[in-house]
Amino acid sequence: MPAVAVKPSSRGLLLSLGLWVCAGAAVAAQEREQAERDLSEVTAAIVDIQVWLQKATTRETEQESALRKTQLALSKAQQALAEQTQALAAARAEQQSLQQQSRELLASKREQEQILAALLQHAYLNRKNNALKSLLNAENLPEGARQLLYTRYLSEFQLTRITTFNTTLSELAALGAEAAENLSLLDRQQRVAVQLENELANARESQAAALANLRNSIASRSSAMTRLETQQSELQQLIKEIIRAIEGVSPFAQITPLADSRGSLQPPVDEPVAHAFGATYGGGSLMRKGLSYEPNPGNPVRAIHPGRVVFADWLRGSGLLIVLDHGQGYMSLYAHNEALTVNSGDWVDAGEMLARSGTNSSDRNVGLYFEIRRNGEPQDPTAWLRKAPSQL
Repeated sequence: MPAVAVKPSSRGLLLSLGLWVCAGAAVAAQEREQAERDLSEVTAAIVDIQVWLQKATTRETEQESALRKTQLALSKAQQALAEQTQALAAARAEQQSLQQQSRELLASKREQEQILAALLQHAYLNRKNNALKSLLNAENLPEGARQLLYTRYLSEFQLTRITTFNTTLSELAALGAEAAENLSLLDRQQRVAVQLENELANARESQAAALANLRNSIASRSSAMTRLETQQSELQQLIKEIIRAIEGVSPFAQITPLADSRGSLQPPVDEPVAHAFGATYGGGSLMRKGLSYEPNPGNPVRAIHPGRVVFADWLRGSGLLIVLDHGQGYMSLYAHNEALTVNSGDWVDAGEMLARSGTNSSDRNVGLYFEIRRNGEPQDPTAWLRKAPSQL
């Protein structure tokens, strides 16, 4: 999100008020417009961050839930893997025990087979001697009978043991095969469990990293919003101070003084002058203090220079009268109007319509009467008014 530049704070504004007084309200108005644009940008940025934070908070909750589920699944997988490892170790131990038993039984069987083979060989070598001969060769009859019986019992015993060994070895072989199959199954299950544990561990790391990044972004955006809210507050205060400054600046400081406008002002009406400044009347005993223009009722009467309306009413001898204050002691007066279009207290610019021209009630050959005064003293208006082309 791009940073929003902030205009100078209220302290900077207070330092620049003196410049505004000199440069005019236009500069202050521009500053206000810029501050309002900046405020709009900052406010929009705050709204954007607020919307983002709402969505991010939802994502954070979802990611926390997913991470918690993955952690639980990983814990179960690790427990299952530990059990699988124990079972696999037990199966391997059992297989080794069965293999050891088989080896021992096989060794005993071979030993018995060797004994039986010796007996059989002995019997084979003496196969021509029957039992009777064995009895006759004995020192005495009872001893010979015992030897014969002993040989038969020993042979039967060896055969029985060998048969038992074979049966046991068959059982051990079956158990060994079952143990091997079980071991193979456990080994496959362990590999699956290890793979699952790795996948869950990787998922947990990935989810934890994503959650950490999201939280960092939330913290960064929250910090940015705090700064923007500070800027917003400063801009709001700046706008208030600009407004107060504009209201406190004299409007006359913003215009060219009337004293510096000699020969450049537009006349209040377009009609020719009927009586010039200083002309006498009343048998020569009275002197005109302004200009009287030829009548043209209804035509606009315009301000010759920016100023404040300080009087807009009827006055005996002047009829409907407008008086403008132009600052520095200068005033302009507009008398014998038909209708007024401004009110006392209004600010008017040069050329702005003040009234509609009328006629002098005592002299129908005279329309607007116009004066310029400085500190109450009448001034010759022609010194300030622009000359008509016919007068050049």
